[in-house]
Amino acid sequence: MATSRPDELRVVLHYSARLTKDLPYVEDTFDRHRVSVRFKILRLDAEALLPASHDAQRRGCICPVAENRAGAGLAVSDDRKLKGFWIADDCAIHRNT
Repeated sequence: MATSRPDELRVVLHYSARLTKDLPYVEDTFDRHRVSVRFKILRLDAEALLPASHDAQRRGCICPVAENRAGAGLAVSDDRKLKGFWIADDCAIHRNT
């Protein structure tokens, strides 16, 4: 596992398949759906391509949509220009932001 900068929080999310008749649970579900993400605080500007926003997804963003509220981000302070986002380590657009 790569080391994180001190101001980043690194988390590994696990998604599992729903248990249905058509889609039975398989033992390797967690390994196949593992996503490594980092929580980053970004300063927003007018031209920013926000993680998990519709525009970013059209350009190939793979950051988690629900966790990032479809690009709205999470409030992290009283400053409305600062928002927190979960950034996928494999996202070509946001991994180096």
